[in-house]
Parts: sequence; C-alpha cells; structure tokens
Amino acid sequence: MGGNFPLECLQDNVFMAFPATAFATSGAPQLSSSGVKSIYETLKNIDSLFGVDDLPTMWDQQKLEYFQNIIYRQIEESKCMMGSVDTRDYLVWAKVLKTYFGNIAEVLKEKNFSYCAWEVVRKELLYTLQFILEHNSDSLLWSNRT
Repeated sequence: MGGNFPLECLQDNVFMAFPATAFATSGAPQLSSSGVKSIYETLKNIDSLFGVDDLPTMWDQQKLEYFQNIIYRQIEESKCMMGSVDTRDYLVWAKVLKTYFGNIAEVLKEKNFSYCAWEVVRKELLYTLQFILEHNSDSLLWSNRT
C-alpha cells in the first residue's frame, strides 16, 4: 500500500478537486470547529471507502489492515471531541466533502473496483491526509492536550 503511483495506471488517473477550504483554520492556536468536524467526517468517509468487499488484492494485506485499524481508532478517539464541537458553520463544508468523497467512490464504481481505480483512491487519500497533517498538525496536537 505504498510507493509511487504505478505507471500502468496513468491512463486511469483522474483529477479530483480537493476541498482544501473544508479544513481551513482561523489562524488561532486551536483548529476551528468546522475543521475538527471536517477531519472527523473525512476519516469516516475513508473508513466507508474501505468498507466494500472489492478491496485491492495486490496491496500488502497486512499494511491495509493496519491502515484501516488506524483510521478506525482515530474515528473512535475523535467521537469524544465531537460532543463539544460547535457545528453551526460546518454545514457549509459538509456538502463539499460529500461531493469529494462521492467522486472518489464513483471512480471506484466506474472502474469496477480495479487495481488502478484503487491506486487513484490511494493517491487522493494520501494527498488528503498529508494536507490535514501539514496544515493542522500544530492545532491537532494542541487540541489533544486540552
């Protein structure tokens, strides 16, 4: 489940507009309420993508299970934070995230859950998770200490 995007899958690679604004922080030391909720919803969407029966068999299954366990654990740990999060401003970004992950799921379906379709998903999810870490890691660390 790692490495570069496979050359044999280049013809299946599609552009998906990443919803960076859904993870926007206000510049404060704490992640905005909508950002916290967006990250939580992102993790739930990732978990849903991997909930299908047609997972890629060419990936290292041990790494895949490890990844799924990390996502599940992060969702469970985040649930306790969700009760104290003000979600009034989140509704604006919910539709954007739903569309983004809907597009990812559609690529899988259109390409019959092929290996290359999963590689497109892996590329998108890697970008998403890297973006969250790079733009919110200080805030996430800060919020975990409170």
